[in-house]
Amino acid sequence: MNATKAFDIAVVGLGAVGGAALLAGARAGARVVGLDRFAPPHEFGSSHGETRIVRAAIGEGVAYTPFAQRSFELWDRLSVESGETLVTRCGLLVLGGVLPHATHVPQGFLETTIAAAQSFAIAHEILTDAEVRARFPAYARFDGERAYFEPGAGMADPERVVAAQLARAAALGARIRINTPVMSIAKDGDGVIIRTQTETIRAAHVVLAAGAWAPAFLPRDYAMRLTVTRQTLHWFAPPANSSAYEPSRMPVFIWNDLYGFPIATPGGGVKVATESLQATVRADDYRANVTREEIDLVTPRVRAAFPDLGAHLRGATCLYTSTPDFNFWVGPHPEIEHVTVVSACSGHGFKHAAALGEAVVANAMAMPATAIPASWSVARPA
Repeated sequence: MNATKAFDIAVVGLGAVGGAALLAGARAGARVVGLDRFAPPHEFGSSHGETRIVRAAIGEGVAYTPFAQRSFELWDRLSVESGETLVTRCGLLVLGGVLPHATHVPQGFLETTIAAAQSFAIAHEILTDAEVRARFPAYARFDGERAYFEPGAGMADPERVVAAQLARAAALGARIRINTPVMSIAKDGDGVIIRTQTETIRAAHVVLAAGAWAPAFLPRDYAMRLTVTRQTLHWFAPPANSSAYEPSRMPVFIWNDLYGFPIATPGGGVKVATESLQATVRADDYRANVTREEIDLVTPRVRAAFPDLGAHLRGATCLYTSTPDFNFWVGPHPEIEHVTVVSACSGHGFKHAAALGEAVVANAMAMPATAIPASWSVARPA
């Protein structure tokens, strides 16, 4: 095993949040190292799948809105630095009221979204169903009370975001260890020791952003409070005349038991997904392939909403790691000092990831940062 190497901050897990933390540390001039058991961007966790909805007014809770707004700013900066298009601002439609399907969506989601938009002066419109159908032909089947439209929202490319964060962090001096599982994290005097199979790393502070692998680094009573679920994603063929499903005419959407996106890549499909709490898995042995049964389960729902779409083109899976109340877990490790847990983002973390990474690093370095709500820490189990 190599000799111990010392850093100011070590980041375990280099997905959307971990990569953002690594970049924030590098921007601040800290000695930073990031470790991931795979080679990000990869398809084994939560930061992949071609698109993620990004929106500023947050129906899961108004307290999330400042993080979503700051993330847009950070992605814009990174887009300029990388020369990559990371976010497509095609707008967002929240179609109708309560979304009973969602693992993380509370009652009053539409009303909270509108309240957040009003409180933070986020540009938006409240549309009737007739206005939705007239302006956005893809939603010709929408027949509801009202809809929320946020023109500045849209879709991020998660793989490009992760890759750009890591490349920029490396350019600023960050060290990156890929295909390097972390074997243990332990207190070491006034710092922390991280051990891999080939190396020992000492850091003044650790950011644990391991997603579905976070339970392995937590005491059993805490780990048992986190639920890892397998989610399926689906792409359907657009009609021959696909103009209604292009980003210029189709906003991303949240609608009853579905959410989805316009065509994200030329010649690609329309991505539609739902959410499920039933498929509880372990991160190391979950099944990645999508079955015929799963395709048959979602297809009728897609056909009812979008009858013009054609064949199911492909499927993919991703992992959610959720807390009991579906808020985030961002706070001190329950047993190891100088370790911040920033994981278990409960299926709605990507849109906040850039700002979350920045905030946890700023807090670790005692720098000014967006305040993290106390409610995001997991209370000690009974």
